[in-house]
Amino acid sequence: MSFSFRLLLISLIVAWNTCIASAIEIRLKDRVEIPGDRTVVTLGDVAEVLDADPKRVETWKAVVLNPAPATGSEATLDHTLISSRLQACGFTLIDADFRGAGRVTVTTSSTARVSTPTGDSDVQRRQQVLTLLEPHLKRYVSERAPQIGTFHFQTLTTGETYTLLSNAVPSSIQLSMISIDQTGRTYDAHVVFQTGRGIAQQASLRILLEPYPYVLASLGPMQRGQVIRAEDLAWIQLTDQQVAQARNAGFVTEPAQLIGTEVLKTIRPQDPITADQIRKSPLVRNNEIVTVTVNVSTLSVSRQFRARNDAAMGESVSLTSLDGKDSLTATVSGYRTAVIDGESQNTNSIRTVDAQGFEIPLSAGQGASPGRIPVINASSSTNTSATPSNFSSQTNQAHVLPS
Repeated sequence: MSFSFRLLLISLIVAWNTCIASAIEIRLKDRVEIPGDRTVVTLGDVAEVLDADPKRVETWKAVVLNPAPATGSEATLDHTLISSRLQACGFTLIDADFRGAGRVTVTTSSTARVSTPTGDSDVQRRQQVLTLLEPHLKRYVSERAPQIGTFHFQTLTTGETYTLLSNAVPSSIQLSMISIDQTGRTYDAHVVFQTGRGIAQQASLRILLEPYPYVLASLGPMQRGQVIRAEDLAWIQLTDQQVAQARNAGFVTEPAQLIGTEVLKTIRPQDPITADQIRKSPLVRNNEIVTVTVNVSTLSVSRQFRARNDAAMGESVSLTSLDGKDSLTATVSGYRTAVIDGESQNTNSIRTVDAQGFEIPLSAGQGASPGRIPVINASSSTNTSATPSNFSSQTNQAHVLPS
């Protein structure tokens, strides 16, 4: 065995062991009981979390999984629910090694936990507050800014405010925000609530909303070779899984990048369209008859020519008159149509199209305006003829922003 091969083998073994060591181990318990004063269930309550990095262990243990069950009742948390909550909080499950029970039964004791000098960590209190605010924020946004749709959110405040809010009774929380819209900025919020002892409290904090992006999708099925029109498109908001893929997926967000292009493979209805699914389609092909329009001042005149090359939307096409005596260059404006701005053409070019001319509407043949592209709810068959900023969503979904 050569020295270089031996060195490569050692490197591979070290890399493999490092990869294995980096996985955090989560051993789910079969049944747990939490103190009566707890309002939420965390991963640390239902599992033993093992890793070489203590800070990493505390971060994972602090993830809030579910509201605490009422005294005398129980809640069952399965692997699917736990995994989805971890993903919603920005954790990558490829880094986790799940072991133990497949589901955990959680009960609440009738006695409160005895406080210790250490108490809950700041991370635990923060996660608890996020879980408390989530349903109230979702409802508030749904009522006042439904066009936001699904969103991530994060809170920006001090540790003292997290401690204060962690004592709130969930049903007593009243949330108000200032000038909420769809821009994804940070908003000032005010929270009024009661503690478990019935004491009225209030707190101010800032909430960062990050709406899931809207992209263009197919309104109906699109077949290979089809030329995309504005009426074939719809806006759709990305799902959790699609948001995670968005950086590398190449979803299209500009109508001008799609209208007039050709579909390379079948696209299903309501599927987000990616750049690799389309190509610039020749709307004018060599030797085809093309209707050329010349705009001169407030008048438009047209005449037919023969194309001498293939050209897509917005590209230049060389043309000759049907009798072969005249030639010119125009810009493709649609299927077998082209346009010339008369002010920028020389006199000879204008003369070639002045016969049999007639006035036409300047906007004719341009198709539907991108602003009329409807918005569809991926979870519903309901469509609304509006741009994303005017869309009335069915239900808002809120997710905690990854740290």
